[in-house]
Amino acid sequence: MQHQLAEAGAEYGGRWTVDKLNILERYLDAYTTALKNAPFGLMYIDAFAGTGRVELDLGQDATEFIHASAMRALRIADRPFDRIVLVETNPHRLAELRSLRAEHPGRDIRVINMDANGFLNRLNI
Repeated sequence: MQHQLAEAGAEYGGRWTVDKLNILERYLDAYTTALKNAPFGLMYIDAFAGTGRVELDLGQDATEFIHASAMRALRIADRPFDRIVLVETNPHRLAELRSLRAEHPGRDIRVINMDANGFLNRLNI
């Protein structure tokens, strides 16, 4: 069955989005495991953070939510990221991300209200 995806009430992606998120999570898990004993901190930056979740439209007024990239980065357990930086400009999405930060008080989660391009240019790398 083909699912429609939506985030914050807008159509978003397709089946490939679910596949992409699954691949991303496997990659993040492998990456952090490989660096488990590294003498430096690990930072995850999501310059297009959204809300942390994606809504699947299953049809016939049925929906389901899945974790998007921010949530998947948060649930990496073998070697969790030392800092998670979430960049977003949409006020609704920012509120969702701030709630996410409040739900994980022991984690260093930074929610930044800024345009992704401006944020990335400020990294100066």
